Amino acid sequence: MTQIEAQSLVKKISAIFANTGFTGESGSLKRSLYVEKFQDLDYEAMKKAIDKLILVNKFLPSIAEFYETYQVIKKKQSMRLPVALENNCAVCGGRGFLIKLRTVNMMPYEYLYHCECKAGLPWAYDGKALKEDQSEFRIPPISEYYGNEQAANG
Repeated sequence: MTQIEAQSLVKKISAIFANTGFTGESGSLKRSLYVEKFQDLDYEAMKKAIDKLILVNKFLPSIAEFYETYQVIKKKQSMRLPVALENNCAVCGGRGFLIKLRTVNMMPYEYLYHCECKAGLPWAYDGKALKEDQSEFRIPPISEYYGNEQAANG
């Protein structure tokens, strides 16, 4: 984020939290330290972190607490499912996977299938192919769901 954005966030927290200690000579140093540390972070994620900390803190959180909350938000953002690509696949819409219902013992279950396009490669998994710690778990290709038919026709 820019220095101006960082300063605006520090101004926001100084207005919201009690006893920030941002006044006087030592307060100026403390304020500039918060601005300096905030500059290394993403503005939108830090805004969300501040909004979250406002709800649970009466007094000014430490830089470490801001950073910890920021990291949680960034991790959640990175765990989101990928957005469909512009040159997307006709089968999966660029996501790389499909979720299909399959009935097992008269109960419907959702199963994940990886697409055979470029976006589907990271979703392909076969636990039996591992050298160590083999497992029975796998994410089969969508062609298994459709059998010998083409996946796009299903």
